[in-house]
Amino acid sequence: MKKSNLIFALFFSIFCFTSCTQPSSENKTGNQDADLEDIVETPPEKKVNQAPAPTTNETKNSSADVQQTIGTFSSIEDGDYYQLHMKDENKKEASFYFWQAYEGADKLNVGNWESVKGKKIKVTWQNSKEKDPDNGKEIAIKKILAIDIL
Repeated sequence: MKKSNLIFALFFSIFCFTSCTQPSSENKTGNQDADLEDIVETPPEKKVNQAPAPTTNETKNSSADVQQTIGTFSSIEDGDYYQLHMKDENKKEASFYFWQAYEGADKLNVGNWESVKGKKIKVTWQNSKEKDPDNGKEIAIKKILAIDIL
């Protein structure tokens, strides 16, 4: 083998060895190199599956506004908005709107209401004025806050 080929192979192996090793944390002047964390900012955390901010003018819900009705569940009506119908303890028809996420949605909702038909339920609700997303007008509704199957 020729000397030039041997020298070429030696330099090539040294080059490969030095490029495969990790650089030291300090450079020749003694200063620490900048880390990737110093250069790149972490993106802000995304908030997923959170209810939108309320659109009402009221920011505080007083406990006097929250009411409960106990009665027999009848049905859920699919009109402009979903509406729960029930007969209260006095056999009077009562209706409430599904306006936002509520406690007990896993037990009674638009998809499983037929299995609960005729059972006794307790609806926690609140009188509210909400902005209609279709036309922008305010409407007065009885908004469902929670549902319990008794």
